[in-house]
Amino acid sequence: FSISPSPIARSRITFGISTDFAKVLRQLVVGDPTTDYGFFRYQINPTITAPIGNLPFLSLTTQLAWHYTWWSQSADPNDSSVQLKVPVSREYFDLQAAVRGPTFQRIFDTPGNGYAERFKHVFEPFATIHHYTNFNNFNSIIPSERTDVGGYTKIDYGFANRILAKRKQASGQSVGQQIFSIEIDQSYYTLPAAAGYDASYQSSQHQGTPSKFSPIAVVIAAQPTTDITSNMRIEYNWQFGAIDSISAGGGVSRPNVVTNVVWSRAFLVPGLLGYEDPAALGH
Repeated sequence: FSISPSPIARSRITFGISTDFAKVLRQLVVGDPTTDYGFFRYQINPTITAPIGNLPFLSLTTQLAWHYTWWSQSADPNDSSVQLKVPVSREYFDLQAAVRGPTFQRIFDTPGNGYAERFKHVFEPFATIHHYTNFNNFNSIIPSERTDVGGYTKIDYGFANRILAKRKQASGQSVGQQIFSIEIDQSYYTLPAAAGYDASYQSSQHQGTPSKFSPIAVVIAAQPTTDITSNMRIEYNWQFGAIDSISAGGGVSRPNVVTNVVWSRAFLVPGLLGYEDPAALGH
């Protein structure tokens, strides 16, 4: 169940909420109830978002989100391998401030070009500050559900390059669309252990020595036409000076036919946990 962000009264402030209830299946031996470690999980996440200012080249948005999760079972705080039939819950606030810009752009008119009559290049730096309030029962949460920690601040930062093209459609009308983008970003954490729980980066949990900085991610996307898309993500582990993973995908959408292809590869990085065994790496 969810409610999309909607304006409060006639203001620019929006409110939204998402919630779900799920049964997590975990049974080591099918048919043996003594090996059933399944449990129920309930989550609710209301958010309030407020944009500040209305400059066309600079945007600032603030957000307050409350995260609450309840599990029907918990882990023994003294031995995480022992699962207890005792419910546990966790709640924390996520305070955000996101800024994009200043935005720099340049327009190139190409009336004689057979592809597009106009191109626009946009360069835009960005940064988002998150502060997560603390919660004290981390060790009581089942290990596989420990997707976040509390009591720290995270800063995401980077820049984006985008190329847009104004192309004439079959109807004769000219429409602008983004045809290429490249984004480079990284995250900083005031709590080094938090980096290992950041799902934004594939190799975060394998950083080795805890660090206040995440891997560097490069995300490339191309859409030369409205029905052809492609994307690539590269993660560079600065601690080991090596690329540890690449993923790519593409798709073609035609009337009644949609085709998508996805490919990924992890690279051998000696000393990096999860990336140092050639037999465990694959495509």
